[in-house]
Amino acid sequence: MDVVLYQPEIPDNTAALIRLGACLGYRLHLIEPLGFALDTKKMRRIGMDYSKQITLIRHPSWDHFRNEHPDARLILATTKAQIPHWHHRWAKNDFLIMGQESAGVPTDLHEQVNVQITIPMAQKVRSLNLASAATLICGEWQRQISETNGISLS
Repeated sequence: MDVVLYQPEIPDNTAALIRLGACLGYRLHLIEPLGFALDTKKMRRIGMDYSKQITLIRHPSWDHFRNEHPDARLILATTKAQIPHWHHRWAKNDFLIMGQESAGVPTDLHEQVNVQITIPMAQKVRSLNLASAATLICGEWQRQISETNGISLS
């Protein structure tokens, strides 16, 4: 499993996903520029010592990430998609792309991914918190992979 944060802006979300990644065993990719310094006190407090238990990969740009993973199956989480995240058939080697907290991803990036998914929400709300959305999607991803491999989560 790989989770990719495209130019994240809020350190709390990134730290929460570092911790989640350590617990669930996924790799976390950060596409720069970041809206914060990774070594801040806040990052250390929220992420605790989990950053030592996760593969954290920084990419200086989207192009660099794509060059490093040219054959990756890219799944973009976006409020603009029509496919609910539970309808997507997840594979172990999928890359979940999460956009900036304030702006998502650029329009041209939408065209570069394999699938666009969404989390259906009640009307009159804009979106979930980035870390909450990624957690929800990763839970479904893990559930499907476990069922596919005959692994009981209980």
